[in-house]
Amino acid sequence: MTSWGVKKTTTGALTSELERPAERRTGLDSVEAARYEAIVRRSSERLVQMLDVVFLDRELAADAAQEAYVQLYLHWNEVGGSPEPEAWLYRVAVNRCKDYRRRLARATKLLRRLVAAAPPQTGAGSWEPADDFLAIVRRLPTRQRVAVGCHW
Repeated sequence: MTSWGVKKTTTGALTSELERPAERRTGLDSVEAARYEAIVRRSSERLVQMLDVVFLDRELAADAAQEAYVQLYLHWNEVGGSPEPEAWLYRVAVNRCKDYRRRLARATKLLRRLVAAAPPQTGAGSWEPADDFLAIVRRLPTRQRVAVGCHW
């Protein structure tokens, strides 16, 4: 094997270490690796769709699903023996959504405190938003209001 993870087979062809069977890569035996892979294949699209409804953002949903699969792998010894490891997977994914929403709420509160604590600007460079602008901004979802606030 070479130092960068490529080795020669008995036929002389080069193969990557990443092409090894799943049981060697994951540390799971072949039965457990097959069971884990079956769960991933069976639940991946449904999990991302469910999280997309929660996040209203497909990319964030896919990220949360990926994190949930990593946690499933890391806790496979405890979870893999249960009759319903997918229930654990969905619970972890929903918890990731809650974590994200909590972080977003903390960031929003911080932004509001910073704006409230900022000294008023005076002079030619100051700008006061018109009432109709503020009315439009108030109707936006929180994340969009944060983006407008950061831009403003």
